[in-house]
Amino acid sequence: MDEVTSFADPDSEPEIQEALSVLARGRTVITIAHRLHTAMQANQIIVLERGRLADRGQHAHLVKDGRLYVGLWSHHCALPEIPINPSAWDSAL
Repeated sequence: MDEVTSFADPDSEPEIQEALSVLARGRTVITIAHRLHTAMQANQIIVLERGRLADRGQHAHLVKDGRLYVGLWSHHCALPEIPINPSAWDSAL
């Protein structure tokens, strides 16, 4: 399945992820993730670069020893979080 939260707002994304986790129990699911944190709990993360395998493993292993994933994760962690909830905008700006 193409990861369905790529256009979800951050406030509803955890609820969607929880529902998907319940549906996926006991099944093999292949997900194409657009957000790195979506793949963190996967048994296997496969990172492709120009159609070729760049990294493969679980999140903790890839953050420690990955070739491409470690850079992607570092970049992801450096990005500021901007809340979608309008009442939180003043404190974020």
